Formats: sequence, structure tokens, C-alpha cells
Amino acid sequence: MALFSAFHYLGQLLDKRYNILIVENDTHLFRIWEDIISEPSRNIIHAASGYEALRKIIEEDIHLVITDIDMPIENGPQMNGLELIKHIRSKSKYSSISVIFTVDQNDSLGDIVKGLKRGAIDYLREPLHPEITRAKIATHHKLHNKRILLRIERDKTEKLLKNILPEQTINELKISGKSTARHYPMATMLFTDFVNFTKSSEHRDPGLVVEQLNYYFSYFDDVIEEYFLEKIKTIGDSYMAAGGVPIRNKLNPVFCCLAALKLRDFVSNELLNPNIDPWEVRIGINTGPIVAGVVGTMKYQYDVWGDTVNTASRLEGASIPGKINISKSTYDFVSEYFDCEDRGKIEVKSKGKINMYFLNNIRSEYADANDSSAPNKKFLKLLTEN
Repeated sequence: MALFSAFHYLGQLLDKRYNILIVENDTHLFRIWEDIISEPSRNIIHAASGYEALRKIIEEDIHLVITDIDMPIENGPQMNGLELIKHIRSKSKYSSISVIFTVDQNDSLGDIVKGLKRGAIDYLREPLHPEITRAKIATHHKLHNKRILLRIERDKTEKLLKNILPEQTINELKISGKSTARHYPMATMLFTDFVNFTKSSEHRDPGLVVEQLNYYFSYFDDVIEEYFLEKIKTIGDSYMAAGGVPIRNKLNPVFCCLAALKLRDFVSNELLNPNIDPWEVRIGINTGPIVAGVVGTMKYQYDVWGDTVNTASRLEGASIPGKINISKSTYDFVSEYFDCEDRGKIEVKSKGKINMYFLNNIRSEYADANDSSAPNKKFLKLLTEN
């Protein structure tokens, strides 16, 4: 479907007529231009002066401007072709407009150089030679279509990059070719893992297993985006996301908990889906300092490091199917808004005993009347005020 949309969009762009603005105060000469360069795929537009040309450029989607370099004006302040070219090139929003100027036997080589230095891309000599004129216009028309194709490819690349790296990191890499890892004093890590995934997948078609993972993780992606979190990566059946990076916000523990509730409920509801072999999920959340960024020079990946990350992973492992296990640091931030269950201190690998809590639902005063996992207007208002 996405591929069809891309081709449909490409077709629409290439099907648009090529708009050529001819700036010529002599109507007879304009008609000569029309006779030479008219084609069904082109729209020939007339302006009798430089100022009228500027109005047309503002009002219409002009692709090519053709102007006499000397262009006399009978009334009002003068604007010759050089001044028109300069004005077009002074506005960044007109950067995609190509300009060709015409010269006659009275114009010198210096005049041609001036026109090209002002930003024109080509010139033609008068009286016009029909074949040369058609060939040059056809070349610039093809270049215009190639620019459209390049723009579409660039947009596709940008979209792909944004699915891999945060926009801030992309901009850094564009400017300097590298990205600096940053310290975040308060971020929240979220880990999920499907229970008994390996065992349940052993005797299933690998293609179907991947298809089902994609089904779950596509929903996870939407929820992560909804709550301003950053997807870090998936490893097998594990999903990892972070709140408060790369854009810092002090509500990231709350957003992570809201996202976790939505993920938990989705996976729980899928247990009733007759069309799949459903899985149960464990979720772990921890809040604290982390370092985030890109390392290396090949196959860039935005990643996170620190004890906060490791602890979140341990919390997920210490959770139980269908439950969200949070640390004390996360609990301290969110207990005012969420119903949590104290699990006491539980032993985890390499950490010893740490306090854990089950995140059950949103507190009744902040929960939607029909869904205890969804925030009501009162809660949303509190979030926007903070």
C-alpha cells in the first residue's frame, strides 16, 4: 500500500504541467515564444513587465522564467531582466525556479556573464532559433522532472532515517558527520518481553512468527509515538523504548507508565484472538540517569547506556505475565497518579534485592470512566499544565 501511494504521488507530480513564465512586453514576440515552445505538458504564462512577473510568481507555481536581459518598461520604475533575476534569487522560497534570459546582437559577453552570475541557468540569443530554443527548453523540462524524482528519493530517505534515528541526531550527522552522546539526568526506560516466546515458536513457521511479531510491534510503535517516547530497538521478541530522550521532558515516567498500560491491555486482549497463537507479555520500567547517542561510523543506531537501562531490563525479567513491574525511582514519580502494588524487595541478578511495584492502573480520580488504563480529561489537563 505504501509503495502504491509513493508511485501515485510520483505520478501526480510528474503529471503536473510545466509552468513557463515568459516576461515580454511585446505581445507579438510572446506569441512567437508560444508557437515555438508550446506542448500539451506545458503551461505558457505571460507577464508584460518585471513587476507583473513577480506577481505571477507569487500567485502561481512557476517552474521556469524566461526574460529579456534588458527588458524595457514603458511606465513606472524600471526593472530590467538582471534586476528580476536578482530578486528571484534573493528569495529562498523561489530557489526551485529556473531562469533563462535572452540577449540580442547589442548585448556583450559581459552582459551574459552578469546574467549567469545573478543566478540564471542558461541564455538564448535573439532572434530565436526554433530548434535550439526547443532543445534547451526540453532539457530544462527534463531536469525539472529529474529534480522531482530526486526530491521524492530524498523524502523517502529522510523518512527512513527518521524511523531509525531521532531527528535531532539526524541533523547533527548531516552537519558534522557525527553525533555526540548526551547525558540525561532523568529518563525512563521501558522493556517488554513475550513469555515463553522461544518455546512457543520452536515448531511454528518462522515466517508466521515474524509476521506476528510485526503485528504486535507495529501497535507498540504507535503507542510509543503517542506518548512521546523514543523506540530504541527490538532484540528478538524484546522491545525497548525510552522516555525523556532525545527531547527532555520531566513527565517521561508518567508517559512511560501510560504507554505500558496500553501495551499490556492490547496484548491481554489479543489472548482472545482466534486468528493468532497469542503470547503474554512482561513489562519492566525504571527511571534514572542514562547516556544516549550514536556510536561508530557504520550502520548507525541510536542507543542508551547506564545502570538505569540494566535495571529496567532486570525489572522486566522479574515481572510476571500480564504485569508491569516498576522500580522505586519510577514509583516515586508516578504513585500520585497510578494505583501501584508494593512487592517488597526482590533479588535480581547483579543487583541484589531491590524494591519493586506492580503498576496496575490509573487511580480512579484520573482514569476514564470506561477504561481504568486510559487518562480522563482531569489527568490530561494536569499533564498539559506541567
